[in-house]
Amino acid sequence: MLKHTSKYFASIYQTPESWPESRTGIVKVDGVDRATLEVYNYWLQTGSIETTDTLVPDLVLPLKADGTFSQIQNKLRPVLVANHRKVYVNPIETDRLDQLVKCWIFADYIEAPAFQNDIMDALLSLYADVYDKDCAFPLYNIPFIIKNTAVGVPLRAFIVDSVYNCLSGDTLKKASTFKLIPKDLAIEVIVLAFEIEGRPHDIRFPPWDRSYCAWHVHSSEEALCDDPFAEDLEE
Repeated sequence: MLKHTSKYFASIYQTPESWPESRTGIVKVDGVDRATLEVYNYWLQTGSIETTDTLVPDLVLPLKADGTFSQIQNKLRPVLVANHRKVYVNPIETDRLDQLVKCWIFADYIEAPAFQNDIMDALLSLYADVYDKDCAFPLYNIPFIIKNTAVGVPLRAFIVDSVYNCLSGDTLKKASTFKLIPKDLAIEVIVLAFEIEGRPHDIRFPPWDRSYCAWHVHSSEEALCDDPFAEDLEE
């Protein structure tokens, strides 16, 4: 199962002599928490990251110091958010968002595109829910995402696009004073603005209001995937 969903694990099977993991039977991935691995394991077994309408219930909860799951509910946490008008503190449920981001970064590391795409769909839906409630985009986790992603990968491109479409020049500058807009990200937003400038009908839409497929990982030979917005776009 692992080798069919992840290029990282496939390479261990294909060239076992090059990997200590093939001799020890233990794969160590630095910086990955237990909850992320549990979500991946659940996805491998079921083909889904969801049970009903939430991420596997225990896995949205923080781990206690002894490694067991906390029974503290996924509480609202006050974090900085922004829109075209202002940067301000607003309470949002961050546990699920943080866990999905960690899962996507892990999936990118092990090169598991199908897992990445399912996680990305969940992220798009979650960001849409936050934006629909408060008309604002969360800023607090942007430095973590930029630090742990390469230029051009879908999650990072999504953040660049979201900042461009959800913030104004003034709120972007204000967010930068809180050290929430890394210099690399600011440059990428400027580049995107120049690329878009002059296009006809330049109306700004947040990325979750467009094709989900645009934020998926696809090989050059792979057909485009099913898209929740496909029918709407055709109409």
